[in-house]
Amino acid sequence: MGINLIAQPKAISYKSITKQKINALSGIQNKKEFCFPKDDSCVGVEINDKLESKELISLAEDHFGWDSGEYYSISIALNEPSVPKSGLRLTTALHVKNISKYLIILHVENSGWFAKEFSISDNGFIPPTSTYVETWDVSDTKLVDELKEITIRSISIIYQKSSFKTHSNFTIGELTIQEYYSHQIGQNIPWIDSIMNNSYSYSKMFDEYSLWCSKQFDNGTLPTFESFGLIEGYLSSTVDFQISDTEVATHFKKLMVALIDKYPFHVERGLNKSKLKLKMDSIFTHNTKNPKNLFEAIQGFIKTNINDPHFAVVYIDESDDASLPTLKLPLAIKEVAGQHVIAAVYNDKLKQSIPLGSIVQTVNGKSLEKGIENYNEYFLLGKDTLRLGLEDLNSVYGELKEVKVPLNISIARDQRFVTKHGEAKYLNDSTFYLRFNNWSGNNFYHILNNSDKIRKSNGLIIDLRGNGGGYGSDVYACLSLFLNQLKQIGNVEYPWFKESIIITPAKRNFRFFEDLSVAILVDASTACASEIFLIGIRDRNNVFVVGDENTMGAIASPTLYRYPNGLSVLAHTSIRRYNYEGTYYSEGIGIRPDVFVSKTHARDLKPYDDKVLKAAKSVLSFNQMTE
Repeated sequence: MGINLIAQPKAISYKSITKQKINALSGIQNKKEFCFPKDDSCVGVEINDKLESKELISLAEDHFGWDSGEYYSISIALNEPSVPKSGLRLTTALHVKNISKYLIILHVENSGWFAKEFSISDNGFIPPTSTYVETWDVSDTKLVDELKEITIRSISIIYQKSSFKTHSNFTIGELTIQEYYSHQIGQNIPWIDSIMNNSYSYSKMFDEYSLWCSKQFDNGTLPTFESFGLIEGYLSSTVDFQISDTEVATHFKKLMVALIDKYPFHVERGLNKSKLKLKMDSIFTHNTKNPKNLFEAIQGFIKTNINDPHFAVVYIDESDDASLPTLKLPLAIKEVAGQHVIAAVYNDKLKQSIPLGSIVQTVNGKSLEKGIENYNEYFLLGKDTLRLGLEDLNSVYGELKEVKVPLNISIARDQRFVTKHGEAKYLNDSTFYLRFNNWSGNNFYHILNNSDKIRKSNGLIIDLRGNGGGYGSDVYACLSLFLNQLKQIGNVEYPWFKESIIITPAKRNFRFFEDLSVAILVDASTACASEIFLIGIRDRNNVFVVGDENTMGAIASPTLYRYPNGLSVLAHTSIRRYNYEGTYYSEGIGIRPDVFVSKTHARDLKPYDDKVLKAAKSVLSFNQMTE
């Protein structure tokens, strides 16, 4: 007789827990005045003493393979109790110049050590870096295998200059060691517990939030339910359902009904909640025997009827070995002026038969419905060639010619077609250009470390084309550099209350004055966090949004609900809704550029003439002349 390991179905959300924390810089007296962007104290510790310890030099050269030469270092004595080795995390915040790598060594009792080498690719402020000590190199494997706790006697930091002829700088703003446990079980939002047939209480959640708010106000910070929810797990980015495979379909129906009922943008997207439920109920009724067919049918239903990038059903059948290749097409097809055209060819032989700008009418004999970047959507099993029906540019009557495109030919993608995240450069008219492919957490530092160049420029262009979003915290930090006073950019609405989304300006010496002209490039793929950035900066003087289409109109902070059989549902986090100025942003419609730019040929696109970029440069130039 088998044993059911899942006696009671559960929903598990996650949070992170921080326990004991050691500030290694607190006992250092010789500090200098130096402002880090996210620290109010404006003090730092500079490392410029030459290293004399032969033991540490030997560690750098023999263990880590560093070249011999001058080393610079600091050693910090600690008088702290033992700390658990598991979950121990070290975090640094730095400002550097002419340094490509450095070592941190934790000296522990009985002459043992933990050590790690860190690489640096840029000058300036380095985003806070955290790493678990258990992953470091060790003097003795027993430190990892046998000891549960370690006593850190001191910390050493060592670096070499990248160029010995150039001045270097290494300033530390943070050096902390703490117990940090991620992915711990947190609290569920009560409605998730309700579909598990478990007891739930909003009163308990409200009580906890009230007490938490009091502590935050005492610390001089403005509390939000969003911060509280992330800390306690109520607004976890991931929820796992622990449930038997035979119960998944029944529970999945409960979840989908709840998500449709709580979907926050019915009105904006023109959706009828009652009709959606009836359609979905019919799918569940007619697909009771085959779970795979059911999951795939609901997947198609959500994609077709709601068409929201933050609402999706994903089913991965691990028993299904059939998979399509993931090779890229040797060409790119884009929509230009309502037509699908060849926007790039990545094979020299094909360039002779497929002119840039050719209009694509058919693929494998079928009308092309949308632009494609890879051939999986149109790949037919057993076929290794795409048949493109192209409108002959030399024909008066628009006759079609068929071109066969082998899918196994070599691809040589010109570097012009590779969009580089964080690309920063002066354009030929002294305008400064920044490219962000996402909001992964470092954009704030990309702007900050180029601030001197930006201030000397004739204007700033921020390219957000194709940027579908990322971390809201990165957006808020970037906005703080462009705002000179506290600003509400919208609110978060829950069933019980609303709270403002507030941007607090950065320190004055980091901010840009409003005489800096800024042009922001957008397209139909500009979404979510990128749209929040546009909303936050729109009231600033001398800001212009330039693009060839509205932005996507999709702002959310979704949660991933996971089942043990490979089924997942991505949906707007619990029941919160983000509200912004309706005349500027609309869900499903997006943000209208201040300056619309037409595109009538593939040469208008990036990386050819890049008409949008040229228009932005003209706007900044004209604005500068009129000031």
